[in-house]
Amino acid sequence: MNQNRQDQEKRPWSTIILGGYEQFPFEHRGLNALIICGFTAGIILSLVNFRYNQAPFVKVMYLIIPLIFTFLFILSRVYKQYHLVLYIFLGFTYLSLSMLWFRTGGLTGSASFGIVFIMISFLHYISKKRQNKFLVFVAVIFLGLIYLEKTYPEWMIPISDAEKEARIMFSFLIGIIFSGGTTILFKKHFYKKQKELYDNNQQLNHYKSKMDNIVDSISEEFFLFSRKPSGELIYSSPNPEKIFGHYAASYSTQELLQRYIYPFSKVSHKLKKQVFEVELKEADKESKWLRISEFKIENDGKFVGIDAIAQDITLRKRLNVQVSRSLSKERHLNKVKTQFIAMVSHQFRTPMTVIKSTGQLLEATEAEYDIPENDRQWRHSKFLKISESIDLLTNMMDNVLVFNKSEMGRIEFHPKQINLLNIFNDLIEQYQQIDPEKRKIELLLKRNIDTWVLDPNLMIQVFSNLISNALKYSPGKKAPQIKLMEAQDLLTISIRDFGIGIPEHQRRNLFEPFFRAQNTENFKGTGIGLALVQEFVKLHHGSIRVVFHENKGSEFIIILPKDPKNPSSSLRPSTWVDMN
Repeated sequence: MNQNRQDQEKRPWSTIILGGYEQFPFEHRGLNALIICGFTAGIILSLVNFRYNQAPFVKVMYLIIPLIFTFLFILSRVYKQYHLVLYIFLGFTYLSLSMLWFRTGGLTGSASFGIVFIMISFLHYISKKRQNKFLVFVAVIFLGLIYLEKTYPEWMIPISDAEKEARIMFSFLIGIIFSGGTTILFKKHFYKKQKELYDNNQQLNHYKSKMDNIVDSISEEFFLFSRKPSGELIYSSPNPEKIFGHYAASYSTQELLQRYIYPFSKVSHKLKKQVFEVELKEADKESKWLRISEFKIENDGKFVGIDAIAQDITLRKRLNVQVSRSLSKERHLNKVKTQFIAMVSHQFRTPMTVIKSTGQLLEATEAEYDIPENDRQWRHSKFLKISESIDLLTNMMDNVLVFNKSEMGRIEFHPKQINLLNIFNDLIEQYQQIDPEKRKIELLLKRNIDTWVLDPNLMIQVFSNLISNALKYSPGKKAPQIKLMEAQDLLTISIRDFGIGIPEHQRRNLFEPFFRAQNTENFKGTGIGLALVQEFVKLHHGSIRVVFHENKGSEFIIILPKDPKNPSSSLRPSTWVDMN
């Protein structure tokens, strides 16, 4: 509060009376000064008329004049009603002068001088587009009063030559103060504004030249322009043909913008920015696509224009069309591939079943024939090989079908609460029986885990694939280990083998479909199993990691959320391979 009081004391009296530059425009402050002059003149006129012993009614009228100027000053200085005050002041002034016309000698009296001087003063406050109307208004009043004076001479109130001369001298003096002071004041202000305008234009030309240089130095093609809300172009970067191409030769920049850009612009008082695309297209010309970014320009909260950037996206559009066609073609090929795989699988399954059943039938009828034991064992081994090959081929076709469904997003996912320990115990018992070495798989529990929410059909395939691989790729080695651990609503499953591992340079390709490492050539497999493991784990919003132990096999670590439909925010579906 003390600071405000000190600031108030530092301000000059002229600012306190007329208003500061930060609150009022120059014309507004000038009008305030003119009203104060009118108030002073009203006081002087009142004193003069009291001196000449005018009628009481006339004295009251002259006393009202200062009160009216006081009201106008409050309305202008306090409430900032500039235009309202101007028009009231204008009307009151000419009404007063018209009344005084017949009391001060008519055309040769002081009122005619007052009309001329006040007209000169008011010209500074009237906007340029209304100055002609104002001059017509003054001329009509002036000619009308002359006409009334000549038509009705009895309306003239005679005054003495001495009084008339005094009134004319006084009006001339007041007029000189009014019109001369206002003219000098506005002339000085005009030259000041003219110099500011010149400096601003010089600075604007400097920045325009700098902007042109910047635009020319940037390799990416774009076009800058600024315009008024009405559409009038304020600035445009050079060489519009870089963006508009052959259209720039047919139209000027203004015509191009009005024809193709402005109709789609929605930037206004409310919308601050907009990005849209337009097509330049005519029958005899190659079409072009432009991306337009528009931004609103404001000055003291007023919408004064729009800045815009135009970029040529014709090549991008053409590439998008090509990509769209390629995607459509790829979708068609995928559909054909899916149908082919389903057809082949169905067609293969029947003959393979026939081959297997025929082999079994032939083997069963061998007892009816007298075949030496050695031949019988040899034939049995061949029948067994046929059966194993058919099982392998059937399993491969089943995996291909499942993987194809996975690629097409057609895998059914139905998680439910299952007994995890029962699943692993069953799998361990199953694979220990088929393992040629009858190794005992070790199951370690860091915590008693009974149930978990999983899709049993999918995750049994995951666990089966990893356990099968752990046994298959570690012949003559220690039995695999399975570890289960629960922490913070996350289940960690580790399946480790002590087998041949994977060559370091091929580890990145581990989860690619149909990939088989170089050191697995002597082992049966399709290379689809791990790709399915990855897809099924991701369906559960889980992650999978592979750690390679030097000369000691591989470890697959799967982390699963408690509820796959509402996974933990800290867990994201992912796969990574420890390359160390």
